[in-house]
Amino acid sequence: MQNDLIKIEKLFLQQNYIQAERIARKLLEQHPNKFISYKALGVALAAQRKIKEALETLLHAQSFENSDFDVNVNLSLLYLEIQNIEPSIDYGKKAIQIDGNRPEPYLNLARCMMIQRDYITAEKYALKSIELRGGKLQAAKGGFGDLFETLLDSLLAQNKSQECIDLCIEILDEVHLFICLTTLMELDFSNVKNLYIQRVRDFLATSNNESNVSDFLQLKSFCHFSLANYHSKLKDRATSEEHYIKANEFALEWQRFMPLFRQKFFQRTMGVFIDQGEKLKKMEIPKNKGENIIFILGMPRSGTTLTESIVATNSNVFAGGELAFFEHEIKKEEVSRKIESQSLDIDFFLNLGDKYLAQTNFIKNDKEYITDKMPDNYRFLGYIKIALPGAKFIHISRNPWDNAISLFKQIYLANILYSTSFFNIGLEYANHLCIMDFWNKFFGNDVCLSWKYEQLVQNYEKTTDEIWKFCAFKDSLDLKSRANFYARTASKTQVRGEVHQRSLKKTEFIEKKEIFEEALNNQLDHWKRKYQIFNI
Repeated sequence: MQNDLIKIEKLFLQQNYIQAERIARKLLEQHPNKFISYKALGVALAAQRKIKEALETLLHAQSFENSDFDVNVNLSLLYLEIQNIEPSIDYGKKAIQIDGNRPEPYLNLARCMMIQRDYITAEKYALKSIELRGGKLQAAKGGFGDLFETLLDSLLAQNKSQECIDLCIEILDEVHLFICLTTLMELDFSNVKNLYIQRVRDFLATSNNESNVSDFLQLKSFCHFSLANYHSKLKDRATSEEHYIKANEFALEWQRFMPLFRQKFFQRTMGVFIDQGEKLKKMEIPKNKGENIIFILGMPRSGTTLTESIVATNSNVFAGGELAFFEHEIKKEEVSRKIESQSLDIDFFLNLGDKYLAQTNFIKNDKEYITDKMPDNYRFLGYIKIALPGAKFIHISRNPWDNAISLFKQIYLANILYSTSFFNIGLEYANHLCIMDFWNKFFGNDVCLSWKYEQLVQNYEKTTDEIWKFCAFKDSLDLKSRANFYARTASKTQVRGEVHQRSLKKTEFIEKKEIFEEALNNQLDHWKRKYQIFNI
């Protein structure tokens, strides 16, 4: 057993988590009643973001021994990943009680506080984590970009822009850190020094000298994104586009994204509601359940953050941002094929709604309303509508090509995988149109308040007034407070500005437009054929 544990430890140092998992599984088979067997497997699974199984395994380990630091800090992180904040905070604080000199739980808690919009406490936890990493410079040299991202976000949310700028310069004067360079470019481009850009170019000129190919691909992608943003600020469009294309090529190679799996998820969702449609429509769930929840649906970069910022000007609204609840809960059932193999009964939907309300009630504290703008929620609208029949849905759509360009110019390495190629974006846009059309036919066209992004920015006052009436808010509309809105998304520095029309009718990446439109139209044709099969 000891030899296996030594092998697993070495594999962790090499970041070879797949092989570590294999050995840990054999170890668990041989020693099924040992705490260390469950811990080793759980940590290996957590490192690969296999969240469902990792949670189950580590909770089993917790039943043997509840005072292990690694188990508690990983449980805190896993619950944070699915934004179940209450247990994440509990396990994070327990980890600190066990060993208060380790930096990891403080970062988990800082991220939890960001979700709860307690930005002052988030800053304190982030600074403590940095202190335990040896200070700002040592943490930056260690490559802890997620830690600096959380700290910078907490400062931005408090309108401490100058502190963000000073911190970025302090770090970049000594070492390259992608998040600091990106933030500085957005906040104060005049302070971006040639030294910072030359470091990026120097790295791109090197061959692969990283022991981990995955890390190398990510670094190459980050560097090209940095140069793309840099040349975009210089109005050098041709060079900027060249770097955006290269950045996404490296990202795509790192992701190994397979769009067919995504298509099958959409098809399976529609299949479930076609097979069990009449029964699902008759579910007797209280009509007012979820009445204070406002879901904002749409493709990423379609205007969902702008819409949330408008809704959140109401002082009784908690802006929940992108909550991962349904993405986690429904996907884990789909992956295990439980949804297909068993009839969806009322208990499934009651439990789904109750769990969501429990999590969001903890997050929003004493606010009356909460918004949820998770991008993938458009795929789960049917499940949400049945589980929370009182909820309101606002759907935002945008010119497909404008939307595609905006997605392509953002770095979404680990979350929005289809954004790294115009072909995949075209497929997803068609999937999005299809599923929304499906929900409109299933529930009726009034299931959502639907707006186009172009309407929102061209007729701002009229559109916002309609959104306000739809939400049935009692307070009067005051859009001045939108200037202080903070979003934990790619739009975080844009959304506070004046609403403008500069993002309409984009003309970049023209040579890629045919690829995008062909993918979009072919996928739409695919869904039309499926609709005939489904007899819709």
